[in-house]
Amino acid sequence: MGLVARRPDQVVECVFGDTLGVRQRFGLAAEAMRNPLGILAMATPPAATAFFDSLITHPAQLAAGALWGFASDREPDIDRVVGAEIPCHVLWANHDTLLARSDGEEFARRLHATFTVASGPRVDHDWMFDDPQLFAEHLRRLGLQALSASPR
Repeated sequence: MGLVARRPDQVVECVFGDTLGVRQRFGLAAEAMRNPLGILAMATPPAATAFFDSLITHPAQLAAGALWGFASDREPDIDRVVGAEIPCHVLWANHDTLLARSDGEEFARRLHATFTVASGPRVDHDWMFDDPQLFAEHLRRLGLQALSASPR
């Protein structure tokens, strides 16, 4: 969001997936402060593993990123993206156990973005990593194209 707000001339379109962008609706931060292990228990095994790997290898960066996420005000960036009239889309998992769908819907509303719910048996918070084919299919439905890795 910050990159798009700073350099809208270099962005054609944005896709956000299961992310929060609206500060007032960021109830996850308060919940995490009350019960940090409870939040972790809602994460999928790959997400929990990645979190612990980051905690061990990059604790300062993880803490700085978490503080930024909990404290930053993204409203000015949202306003800049809307003002630049950059098409945006918010994709959401139908079984996200970490973030409330209402938060994603509010983010999409403020961003003037489309809001699409991805469905399937394992469509949880990490769905784009767990099922990249489904993610690519949702991009195609939006008229977008997934970029493939360049050959080495």
